[in-house]
Amino acid sequence: PQAPPKPAPQAPPKPAPQPEFQKLRVSEVFCPVCRSAQPVYEVLGQTSPEMTQYDVVCKTCSSVVGQRTITEVKEPDSCDLTEG
Repeated sequence: PQAPPKPAPQAPPKPAPQPEFQKLRVSEVFCPVCRSAQPVYEVLGQTSPEMTQYDVVCKTCSSVVGQRTITEVKEPDSCDLTEG
């Protein structure tokens, strides 16, 4: 008699994001114009009630090299679940 087939291995669960890493900001990014890692700064881009977007700008040549988006976490609306 044959043994039943073994179940396929499952990938380990993804760890929850750690709060201390959710607000990281970059100090250097590769700039395709300068062709090397360069110091950067952020400029406020688009804003809405749900998000704020920043452009990441190369300090050397002023090229936009990326974007950072912050989404607002909204508390769920409270609702009354009582019957009656």
